[in-house]
Amino acid sequence: MKVDPATNEIADRVSVGSPSHLVVYGGGVWAMVQVKKFRIVRVDPRTMRIVASEDIGPIPKIGEGGLAAGGGYVWFSSREGLTRVSP
Repeated sequence: MKVDPATNEIADRVSVGSPSHLVVYGGGVWAMVQVKKFRIVRVDPRTMRIVASEDIGPIPKIGEGGLAAGGGYVWFSSREGLTRVSP
C-alpha cells in the first residue's frame, strides 16, 4: 500500500502476494513475496505496477531468507545462497 503522509490515508495499492521483506531502492519498491516459491518483485511507485519479477527458489524455513539494498544492488538470500540484482 502507498500511504499519503499528509493525510495518513491509503493513496493506492498493488497486489504482489504475501510479502515477507520490503526495501526501497533504485527508484523502486522491492518485495520478497511468497507464492508457491519465493519471488522477488519490483514495483514502480509512480505507476504502482509490477515492472519486474523473478522466482528465487524454494520457500525457506521460518526465519530464513532476506532482502536488503546497498552498494548499487538489491540483495536477497534464500536456500540457494546470496544473490544480487542491479536495479
